[in-house]
Amino acid sequence: MNADELAANERLTDFRVHDLNETPVLPFDDGAYETVICTVSVEYLIHPFEV
Repeated sequence: MNADELAANERLTDFRVHDLNETPVLPFDDGAYETVICTVSVEYLIHPFEV
């Protein structure tokens, strides 16, 4: 999903779009979240073990 699609969802209060192929590290401190939902399959990751 892209930012436009997520912004159109009125139920969301916050969202992030991050290209894990470009930057395999998320910009959050360790332990910042208990759960992360990946809406697209991991088979699109170039280096899945780095993520």
